[in-house]
Amino acid sequence: MATMRCEQQLESGVWITQDFRTAVRMVIFETEVEGWEYATEGGTLFVISYRGKSYAVTCFHVLSTFSWRQLAVLDRREGRNIAGIQHLHRASASTPDSEDLEALDVAILRLSVDTDRGFFNPDPYVIDPGTAGSAANNDEVRIYGCLKGPTVIDEHTISGKYLELDLVDRGRANSDPILRRAEGPIRNAEIASLTGMSGSPVFNVTRKRLCGVVVRAGIRGGTAQVWYVDFGDILHRMSAIAEGRSSYAYDLSFPIEEKRKVRVPIFKLPRDD
Repeated sequence: MATMRCEQQLESGVWITQDFRTAVRMVIFETEVEGWEYATEGGTLFVISYRGKSYAVTCFHVLSTFSWRQLAVLDRREGRNIAGIQHLHRASASTPDSEDLEALDVAILRLSVDTDRGFFNPDPYVIDPGTAGSAANNDEVRIYGCLKGPTVIDEHTISGKYLELDLVDRGRANSDPILRRAEGPIRNAEIASLTGMSGSPVFNVTRKRLCGVVVRAGIRGGTAQVWYVDFGDILHRMSAIAEGRSSYAYDLSFPIEEKRKVRVPIFKLPRDD
């Protein structure tokens, strides 16, 4: 994997260099079945550091038939050491008309304290207003995640097939004020499906910062179409989690149907599954 390390300035003024792709892991679960200790239903997660604490970010729907207690967050991409999970934080709708917001699918897991002391190699992606935020129309974005189809998990091997997509942001989705869309050509003709990309980080190449989390993706006529939750929303949620608040709210508007304003609802943040 060629490096994509870029320099970023933290809010404190300190400069750091990091590559968002090194934080990416495939979603796997411990089965407690002898000979088949690990399994997956597809999906991607990535590890982050926020205010000195370690978290994993993915989509709630990748759980499928498994429990979050079975999720194995590995120390490295092909690692064997598993991080403990303290809490699962998932937003919930506060009003009936907000139940379909795809931002509700994003799950943030607080990892055990010992993961904050060199457990991951390389280190998690540092989240800060200088390293993460929103995208804008026509920004170039890069997505890195694990495809389900080519992934191999058996008694001898745990190996994921990672895919990098270079796309263009096409703006907010009218159906959801926190959802954005990106698209671009599939350069590898052998790729027939993007199943497994849910939970992948979206990096804004134009602005050199993380800008989203993939919630769904597909291919139509040789073009990749990806919908992702704006990381500006995730930053609000991370702040609430770090400060121990049970909810958060803010205003967000965009032009649809005569430019009416859409209010992002207050999300509850459960600490456990």
